[in-house]
Amino acid sequence: MYITGLILFLAACTNAADTAVPGARGEVAAKGGMSTPSFIVSKGGTAFPVPKGVTGPIGAQSGKGIQYIGGRGGNGLSTKVSGFRFMDPVTTGKYQYTGGYGSYFNSAGQTINPFTGQTIPRSSPWWHIIAK
Repeated sequence: MYITGLILFLAACTNAADTAVPGARGEVAAKGGMSTPSFIVSKGGTAFPVPKGVTGPIGAQSGKGIQYIGGRGGNGLSTKVSGFRFMDPVTTGKYQYTGGYGSYFNSAGQTINPFTGQTIPRSSPWWHIIAK
């Protein structure tokens, strides 16, 4: 997958809003005229494509991350991808994601493989895409 954009810098952070740095090359969102990135990059350098036409970032429903919603495919993603979540690092418990993780979802809110658009089980590695 080819990702375009310019990363200005990666700052030290304590939550997903700071952990994910938007790509500098944005597109004008349909609502509000705000610029949205074509990708975001985790503090550790993992790049995640963001669906075209999204609104965001907004807070994740759990309050532990950010999300982009209301888009459709683009940037190498299936046309069934309507949104992306980037979640805060998880440093306790059985499943730890010290750099956070990303997940893609469809218009029904189901977690999907970002390239095929197929819904996936929790056991799929596409459920939580590990960020460095």
